[in-house]
Amino acid sequence: MSLRPFPRLFMLLHLTAALVAAVPVSSSSAGGVNSTSQPIDATFARRLPQALIIGAKKSGTRALLAFICMHPDVQAPGPEVHFFDRNYHRGLDWYRKRMPASLPSQLTMEKTPGYFISESAPSRVHSMNPDTRLVLVVRDPVTRILSDYAQASANAAGGSSRRRNRRNRRRKNRRKHRRRQAGRRGSSIKPIESLAFRSRPGNGSQPELLEVSANWTAVRIGEYARHLANWLAVFPRQQILVLSGERLVADPGAVMEELQRFLGLELIITGRHFYFDRRKGFHCLKKAGRRGKPRCLAGNKGRRHPNLAPELIRRLRQFYAPKNREFYAMTGVNFGWPEL
Repeated sequence: MSLRPFPRLFMLLHLTAALVAAVPVSSSSAGGVNSTSQPIDATFARRLPQALIIGAKKSGTRALLAFICMHPDVQAPGPEVHFFDRNYHRGLDWYRKRMPASLPSQLTMEKTPGYFISESAPSRVHSMNPDTRLVLVVRDPVTRILSDYAQASANAAGGSSRRRNRRNRRRKNRRKHRRRQAGRRGSSIKPIESLAFRSRPGNGSQPELLEVSANWTAVRIGEYARHLANWLAVFPRQQILVLSGERLVADPGAVMEELQRFLGLELIITGRHFYFDRRKGFHCLKKAGRRGKPRCLAGNKGRRHPNLAPELIRRLRQFYAPKNREFYAMTGVNFGWPEL
């Protein structure tokens, strides 16, 4: 019996799967959050996510998703969907259509860091599926502020790498749009000092003081205990995996093993799949096979952080110290972030 037809059959099956994934799901007429739709196929279909990376912004969520998506049993949409914080009114059918087609044995996972600080997201996620597994990545909140500001500054200036713009037309068009928007509001954002702090008038012998501006979003995101409490009011603690962003950078293999166990996946991605890229300054996934490419973060990662006076850094650390200790107690993990 000739074995020659089988490669052709495999190619046809692979092509069919790709085409099915591109077919939009037929939506029902209801259109509400609780509406349903028929799957693409009884086996290969778009499914609502069983797991979410909910945050925190600028803590390593993008790297975590990129690494876990190398697992053959994980599927995830491309950009952040923002369903539970911005697009909930569009309904579950809309959300389902943003998911990639998957097999019943695969796990669909979505990442939107904005979910963590949304007061509405926890109950909305629970309404979709009370068994949803939640993943939270956190880092030193002071360092997180600096990283957040660095990204905001780059966006206001219209992005960074012109070489990437030439290679990717879509990214170029997006950056052009950001430049136009930045031109309308000014080509740069305010200094970080004026955003992170506000003056408190003195009285008589007391000089003017600077206090942390708790209303600035970049500051609020780092109040992890406050936001986690909203999720723990709806989900049990064992359903939320809290990971260290610092550990993800230093030992990604160990973090990926912990994540795979939490998600109930076969342990495939381990430390032996990573290497440290000295030029980039962070770990990358090794390439698969001779023609594969290593999986690294984009070149805009590792942006230079703004220089903030040591005294202002100290004030931020003092502001977060009691909040961090509360977070350690809630999670049972001492992340050891500096307090001075």
